[in-house]
Amino acid sequence: MKAKDRLKMKSLMSRKIFFRLLIIYFLCSIFGAILGWLIFLIIPQFMAETVKYY
Repeated sequence: MKAKDRLKMKSLMSRKIFFRLLIIYFLCSIFGAILGWLIFLIIPQFMAETVKYY
């Protein structure tokens, strides 16, 4: 019974760590997508607008 409980606790801990890593990966991917969108779409458009006025 003790070994079974220990195994259950280990699986719960690994699941918790897995979910934490998944959340971190998800947030990092969202942040990277927003950053890439800003770099590739908004900054060149801003540069084009400023160049057009001069």
